[in-house]
Amino acid sequence: MKIDILGTGLDARTNTHVVYGQMRISDYLSLVGDDFDSFSIQRRREKHKAYTRLRSDIINGALLPTITLALDPQKVSIMLPDLISQNFPSLSEKLINHGRFNILDGLQRTYILRDILKDNIPLKDEQRLLIEFWFEEKFKNLIYRIIVLNAGQKPMSMRHQIEVLFSTFKLDLEKSVPGLELLDEKDNARRVRARRYTFDRLVSAYQGYLTKNSEIQKENVVAQKLQEEDILSESEDFLGDEYNQFKKIFANL
Repeated sequence: MKIDILGTGLDARTNTHVVYGQMRISDYLSLVGDDFDSFSIQRRREKHKAYTRLRSDIINGALLPTITLALDPQKVSIMLPDLISQNFPSLSEKLINHGRFNILDGLQRTYILRDILKDNIPLKDEQRLLIEFWFEEKFKNLIYRIIVLNAGQKPMSMRHQIEVLFSTFKLDLEKSVPGLELLDEKDNARRVRARRYTFDRLVSAYQGYLTKNSEIQKENVVAQKLQEEDILSESEDFLGDEYNQFKKIFANL
């Protein structure tokens, strides 16, 4: 497995370091692992005619849009010294051997790439993927990145942004709330004790907390949109404080 690091960047808004890399498709799939879809808390695989065309284009050698990965916040401190010193060979090795990642953008493309390799379809020798690695250990800045920037740039719902958020912070939530166990919907596990929830329920609770409204599925789509836009205009400090306050309230239930 190999990551060719092309350069680095900095999100000056949150002071988040970004590494730009290039990989073979097979190496990328090895990097994210077989359970890559668990990172997006059961965002269902999309079935769309455009993905049939995309599969064909990939087989014919198309260069895909950049896939964005967020490094596990607990791993950032291990990687930062090499990033800052521009020691790319060491950084590449650490990303391969010690990295854990959440797919922020590119889940559907990853599904298609996995299918192609499983079907033993040969790809072009020179075919590579462009990868953005986001290095951020402060939860409030990742919340800001996921909820505000992604939602502002892509036609995704606030709910999906919160799903990605809670997938990223699953360990943090379970550590912060004694006895909490978060279940994936596909586990088909039954709730047989207190503080055992599916992600779906926790996502609904947090969305209701942010919008200050327990009626998440509204017939009045305009009113729902206005509520969400109010949240998207807030700062990272506000969103971080709200996240921490939600955890405290949830822990005391």
